[in-house]
Amino acid sequence: MSAPWQHPGPREAAAAQAFLDAHRTLHDLLRAGGEVLDVVIQDEFTHDVVARLPSSAGALLVVFDST
Repeated sequence: MSAPWQHPGPREAAAAQAFLDAHRTLHDLLRAGGEVLDVVIQDEFTHDVVARLPSSAGALLVVFDST
């Protein structure tokens, strides 16, 4: 059985890193076309936000920690 995801190749990883260097916050990500997929509640103060980068940045998944 294959994994439902794959590790990004060097080109995709570089595009994602460049995007994240320029878009440091969840707000920046959403304004640039990213998409929130899920919010994982850790406790009453901490939430992890699973988001997809815009396709121009490789459409990879990232997790933002929010407190």
